[in-house]
Amino acid sequence: MIARALVSAVVVAFAVAGVAACTDESSPTTSADGTSEHAPASTPPTAPGRDVSEELLAYDQPEPIASTSGDLETSFGQRPVTLEILQLRSTPTGTVLTWRLKVAKSTGHDIDRLDWINQPRLIDPAAKEAYLVDTAGHPFADEGRREITVSTGDSFAGPGLATQQGLYPPLPKDLTEVRVSMPGLDPVTVPVTR
Repeated sequence: MIARALVSAVVVAFAVAGVAACTDESSPTTSADGTSEHAPASTPPTAPGRDVSEELLAYDQPEPIASTSGDLETSFGQRPVTLEILQLRSTPTGTVLTWRLKVAKSTGHDIDRLDWINQPRLIDPAAKEAYLVDTAGHPFADEGRREITVSTGDSFAGPGLATQQGLYPPLPKDLTEVRVSMPGLDPVTVPVTR
């Protein structure tokens, strides 16, 4: 019984100490109308360091290394666009094309991951060979297996210039430039970086 009373006393002591530690230590002040107000105990210290949000969030659109304009043929009809090539990097395991479609106002097109035939093509004119974006099989509930591209596959273009990327087969080591084309657009010569 004495042990139970001792444990109860210790629990009550801790509870009172905890409540006392959490109370506002500021002293009440009396205003001119007779009501009391609490003044803040102290101002919180400022965080160390500096605000770097502008540096981290700033983004400048990269300049294209090549571009071509024309009427892109899509299932929505023909859309006047500019295809801007930002980079073409080839490694022994694959080639990544970074590109964007530039249009005056936002529009839909069917250059998405399900429509690999409309993705940009890499053409080696000397070897008379075209490289298409890589695809992978994907099960669709109603249609069975469908090939989807290994790409970002954004199906909208606009003044915001969404950057897209597609994975292509590795290019021959001695190939220094290719022609990039899309349906309805003239091919444009692009240097290959390694």
